Amino acid sequence: MSDFQQAPDWWLASDGKWYSPEPVAPLPGPPLQPPVYDPNAYQQGFPAPLPTAPGYQQPYQPYPVGVNPFESRGTTVLVLGILGLVACGVLGPVAWVMGNGIKKEAAAAGFPEPGNSKAGRICGIISCCLWGLLILLYAVLAIVAVSLN
Repeated sequence: MSDFQQAPDWWLASDGKWYSPEPVAPLPGPPLQPPVYDPNAYQQGFPAPLPTAPGYQQPYQPYPVGVNPFESRGTTVLVLGILGLVACGVLGPVAWVMGNGIKKEAAAAGFPEPGNSKAGRICGIISCCLWGLLILLYAVLAIVAVSLN
């Protein structure tokens, strides 16, 4: 600390005094090596783990780099499943069948089933069950109506 600048790297603080830059201490331990890419060591779409300092573990696995190519079709299944539940029950079986197809294709390609596809498939299944119960109820009511006459 000084009232005058002693070197070009000194800085002026708000109190009007000049301060020298503080030296930065090096990190303990050996220097980290840059990551080495080995395409055979990791699954396709996942990056190599980052190097860690000695004594520390990597806290989590990195997210996959690639995008699941079945996501966009899964959105269609979700929309059909929701419409099958609330508006047009005929779309329920369509969502169920399309969801099963995407599930099989994604598993064959090594991708997980998209969440929106699974939700749409489940909505389709629920829609089919509700329509089955409704048809059964109409059948029972028709039998009761005929037996009362």
